[in-house]
Amino acid sequence: MESEVLEIARQKIDRTLERIESGYYDSCPECNGKGSIRLPYGRTHTLCKKCKGTGRKEK
Repeated sequence: MESEVLEIARQKIDRTLERIESGYYDSCPECNGKGSIRLPYGRTHTLCKKCKGTGRKEK
């Protein structure tokens, strides 16, 4: 059982490293990863049109 857990952990680490290298976690430059943009004059937030509210850089 311990070897199965270690194998799953290795797979998760490998997947995370691949995602980091591919830019999967890069923030959207328009909203800085927030997914929304504050409107002027104190109005509420609106979804970022560049990333469509995901907060991630478009691929």
